[in-house]
Amino acid sequence: MKTPTREQLSPVAEDLDGRIVIENLLGKGAKDAFALLEENSSYYANDYAWMGPEAFCYYCPALVHYLRSPAARDDYRFAYCMLTTFRLRLENDGPLIGPTIPYIEEFCALVEADSKRLGFNDIYAGRAGRRIAEVKAGIKALRVGGASV
Repeated sequence: MKTPTREQLSPVAEDLDGRIVIENLLGKGAKDAFALLEENSSYYANDYAWMGPEAFCYYCPALVHYLRSPAARDDYRFAYCMLTTFRLRLENDGPLIGPTIPYIEEFCALVEADSKRLGFNDIYAGRAGRRIAEVKAGIKALRVGGASV
C-alpha cells in the first residue's frame, strides 16, 4: 500500500483530530511513523485513535516496531494507551482493521512478556492485563462474527 492519502488519514472532513493526523503523517511512511514515536510517543500515539481505518492498517506495524525498540523502555503509558486504542478501534472499526489483528496480538504479547522493561508497576500491570483481555475478546468477537480477521 502507498502512504495513506489525506482522506485515509482523516475520513471526517473538518475534524480537528484528523487535521493533526494529517499534519503529522501526510506523505510519511511507516519508518517515518516509527521515528515520530521514538521522538515523542505520548504525543503521536493519539494519531492512531483518530486516523481512518486504512491508515491505521498501514501504520500499525510501526507500533510493534516501536514497542520492541530500546526507545520504549519505561514507556508503559504508551503501551497502555495503545491497548485502549486497540480496544476502541476493534469496537468501532471491526472488520475494517482486520489486517492489523496479527500486529495487535503481537503488541499484546509484548506487553505481557516485557511489562518490567516497559516500566509497568503492579497496579498498571493489572490494568494492562485487563485491557489485553478486552482486546483479545474484541478479536475473538470479530472472528466468531465471521469477519475475515
